[in-house]
Amino acid sequence: ARSIPEFHIAEALNRCDDLLLQHGGHALAAGFTLRTEFLDALRERLLEEAARRLAGLELVPALRVDAEVPLKAMTVSLWEAIQQLQPFGEGNPEPLFLTRNVWVRRAVPVGAENAHLKLTLSDGWAVWDGIAFGRGEWAGQMPERVDIVYHLRRDEWNGAVRAQLHVQDWREAKKQ
Repeated sequence: ARSIPEFHIAEALNRCDDLLLQHGGHALAAGFTLRTEFLDALRERLLEEAARRLAGLELVPALRVDAEVPLKAMTVSLWEAIQQLQPFGEGNPEPLFLTRNVWVRRAVPVGAENAHLKLTLSDGWAVWDGIAFGRGEWAGQMPERVDIVYHLRRDEWNGAVRAQLHVQDWREAKKQ
């Protein structure tokens, strides 16, 4: 089981000890063994425990940014250097970058049912193409200037290879 900082999963499992054959872990991850006939009871008790512990908290998803970088510093050679950090996964997440005060030059829904958003972004020195998979609805929402959070990835399309920003989230940039 994986958890969030606001919910200590190992303590929650301690409160379900009578339903479990064994269990262990820490605040953010735990494991357990139980008889299948207790699965529904465990699910219900954990939901009750979560409701009790998280009541009144405003849970907001957060992204953990690795570095704030201007777009002009994003280069194919930086992408190549990032590849040396692979393989990416649970214990070694792909670097996530933040660039502030970026102009949205173009935001066009693309793909089946306009599910994705193709972007042209600029910080005044560099112009980058970006893609936001599964975020076609952002097209009508993005203001002229935004702060963006993204992965720098290789894009290969119709035989052309280039680096591209894979945008994960954005917010309106503060007025300067």
